Amino acid sequence: SLISRPMLRNILCISFYELIVLLVLLFEGPSFFNIKSGITCARYSIKSSSNKWDAYTSMKITDETLLSVIPTDDVITCNDFRKFCYGKSNNQYCLEDHSYSLTSTSSKFNFHELQDFDKDCLTCTKNDYTHGTLIFNTFIFCQVFNEYTSRSLFDDVNVFHGIFSNLSFIYVSVFTIGAQIFLVELGGDFMKTTPI
Repeated sequence: SLISRPMLRNILCISFYELIVLLVLLFEGPSFFNIKSGITCARYSIKSSSNKWDAYTSMKITDETLLSVIPTDDVITCNDFRKFCYGKSNNQYCLEDHSYSLTSTSSKFNFHELQDFDKDCLTCTKNDYTHGTLIFNTFIFCQVFNEYTSRSLFDDVNVFHGIFSNLSFIYVSVFTIGAQIFLVELGGDFMKTTPI
C-alpha cells in the first residue's frame, strides 16, 4: 500500500488538529490577538459629497434615542466628519472611537451609528486583511509541518531521520516557505493579505 497505517494515523490526527486550530482562529482569533474580525477598512478618505443626515431622515438613523435628541435644525454632513477628524492620521479611529456632538444641547454619538454613513461619506483606501492572513499563514505552515510528520513510512519518532538524503523534499519545503513569506508580505489586495 502507498500509505502505511502509521502514515494514515499521522495524517488523520494532524488533519483533525489543523481543523480545530483553524476553527479556533476563525471564531476566537480576533479576541485572542486583539484584531478585527474579517476584512475591515484600515483607512478611509472622505468623499467630496455633502450627504446629510438630519432628524427627518429616520431611515439613516438606527438609534431611536439618538433620533429623539437631535434637534430638528441640526444637520450632519460629510464635511462635519471632515472637520471633526481634521489632523487625524486615521479616519477609522475617528469613526469608531470618538463621540461627536453637533451642538452643546444635543447628546453625543458616534458616526457609525448613522446607517450607511461609511458608504455615503467615506471611501476605503486601505483594507485590513489581518484576520484572514493569520488563518492563511497558519494553514500553510500546518501543511509544511504535516509534510515532515507524514514522510515516515513507519513509526519513527525522529521525523528528520535521513532528511538530507532527500534534496527534493528540502527544495520543496524551502520553496513553500519562501512563497508563503512572499505572498503574505507582498500579496496585498491581490492576495488579500496584510503583512504580519
